[in-house]
Amino acid sequence: EKGYDPKYFHYRVERIFIDDHNVPALQDMLKFTASVREWMSQDENNIIAIHCKGGKGR
Repeated sequence: EKGYDPKYFHYRVERIFIDDHNVPALQDMLKFTASVREWMSQDENNIIAIHCKGGKGR
């Protein structure tokens, strides 16, 4: 699977592996939301981008 070169995102890329066409595990979602909250609280100009490998379903 092709990924992103982290240098284009200031080395701030996080991957959470979720089987395509399935719901994420609660622990994965808790980890994800904690990471997002931390990142967003650091600077009002921070942004996030979310997508799945298949490009549908989330």
